[in-house]
Amino acid sequence: IDYRVNGQPVSVSTASGVAQAWRIKLDSVKIGAIEVLGVEAAVVQGDAPTEVLLGMSFLGRVRWREEQGMLLLESKL
Repeated sequence: IDYRVNGQPVSVSTASGVAQAWRIKLDSVKIGAIEVLGVEAAVVQGDAPTEVLLGMSFLGRVRWREEQGMLLLESKL
């Protein structure tokens, strides 16, 4: 992801404080058989978080529920 060329610089609040980030639009995000096109995202500068986090720009476009500590995703189609 060439976020510094295609992204828009923004400041974001994290658990560690304010950080520099870049707003981008991903062509698609695919998890298993579920694919969502045109997902807004942010790439945060720095070492944290080390995991990729799913935001509401993705989760708002699928059905999801928590069951026994697991997040279950289903297509809305």
